[in-house]
Amino acid sequence: MERPDRATSEQSIQRIDSRTAKQDQLDPRQRVLALALELSKRAAEIETLDDLFFFFVNDLHVLLEFDRSFLITHLRGVSRFTAANNQPVLESKSRLFAAVNELAPHLAALKKGLFLSDRLDELDSPSLEIDPEFKTALRVYLSISGCRFCLYVPLLYQGLPIAHLVFEFMEDKPPEQLHVAAMLQLAPLLGSVLAEKWLLSQKPEMALLLGPPSSAQRSARWLGRRSTLATAAGLSVLLAALLFCPFEYTVGGEAAIVPWDRNVAFCKMGGLIDKVVTQEGARVAKDQVLAKLDPTELDFKMETAKREAAILKKKMELLTFESDTDPSKLAERKIVELERKKVINEFEYLRWQSQFLDIKAPAEGIVLTRDVETLAGKRVKEGEPFCEIAVPGLLAADVLVPEDKVALVSKGQPLHVYLNNNPLKGYRLSVDDPSPAAEVIPRLGNVCRVRAKFTNAPPSIKVGMKGVGKIDTGATNLWTLIKEGLVARWNRLSLYF
Repeated sequence: MERPDRATSEQSIQRIDSRTAKQDQLDPRQRVLALALELSKRAAEIETLDDLFFFFVNDLHVLLEFDRSFLITHLRGVSRFTAANNQPVLESKSRLFAAVNELAPHLAALKKGLFLSDRLDELDSPSLEIDPEFKTALRVYLSISGCRFCLYVPLLYQGLPIAHLVFEFMEDKPPEQLHVAAMLQLAPLLGSVLAEKWLLSQKPEMALLLGPPSSAQRSARWLGRRSTLATAAGLSVLLAALLFCPFEYTVGGEAAIVPWDRNVAFCKMGGLIDKVVTQEGARVAKDQVLAKLDPTELDFKMETAKREAAILKKKMELLTFESDTDPSKLAERKIVELERKKVINEFEYLRWQSQFLDIKAPAEGIVLTRDVETLAGKRVKEGEPFCEIAVPGLLAADVLVPEDKVALVSKGQPLHVYLNNNPLKGYRLSVDDPSPAAEVIPRLGNVCRVRAKFTNAPPSIKVGMKGVGKIDTGATNLWTLIKEGLVARWNRLSLYF
């Protein structure tokens, strides 16, 4: 902290001495009173807080002849070593500085003046009503300072200490009681002056309530206004830059790995699944048998039709034999022949169906259906899907983009996928197929699926893996995004009017 010119302080002291030199032959009490009044007037005329600190630790020497003095303040609940005489800047690395700073919080509760000598046994006196931690801090301070006597003067404001003046005396002779008493009587006035200067330093606008501002205050106000205007202008430029500066905008959402080509093996006829000859994750060839249906029911129907056709054939032969005596039997034989042809056609249809007892793979690939091997014994309907087969190596990423952002997505835009199994590695793809329709996902709301194909998917990528997809939609600015968001909200709000 910078201090005022020492020559200015010396001139003030000389003026005080010259004014009181004529009173040297007066009663000592009157002389001390004159000095105290002059010092109080001087303190009240000081304009800045730093000048007041300098006055406390230097100019009070004319009233109380000390060898060294310190100022400890307790402002905003923080107790700290603030100023020392003959020190423009405090030596913060010295042992004395550390000892005074350690003593400062304990002094915050001291409301009465305290005079001590270097005899540490005085601290054990029952009349000294201070806590043990304060006594310990005092012992450390007195052992480091090297003074013979020490005076602690509280500067009170509304009954509470806001600062303490510490005066050290190095000679064996203690200070005169009259001067000590005068300093203690002057302390409340100095505390009020300190409170006023500190409040004005925190709230300079309060000076207008007390009277016209000084030139220094007017200059400070002008500089403050200029600083405020410059800050406002800088913030305006920064805000404009943030709103209209273009940047690359990305949209995206949750992503999942899916097969690019999906093939489903269907049950071409209904029945019970007799056995399953594949499993999840198995690699199968085209037309490879995946499962077999139970042929018992179909065999029974075929055998029934076969026997019925044989019976009708025998009946036809009998009617042919009887037609020799009864020509009407020939007409009846014709009807039986038609019935036999119907049964034969049903038999042929059942035999044609028998080729679908085997459920075959529609294409080469890998079985994706979970627990497909547990489907043995299940009754399936005609046309029901049995399992799903994906072409190996042909994978894609489905990104669920919110519907209010999908208008920015178009085919060919770069897309980066970060999978949960390796979130630091991004796979660069290209948008192939934005979905033409939206769908509802309970957790995400209305979304559109955006698909991108892997050109050469590494083996570590598996179907079903989850992650995050980010699509580079080109340059935009913050103002455009804010405007679109506000318009969208207004459109929804306007529906209620």
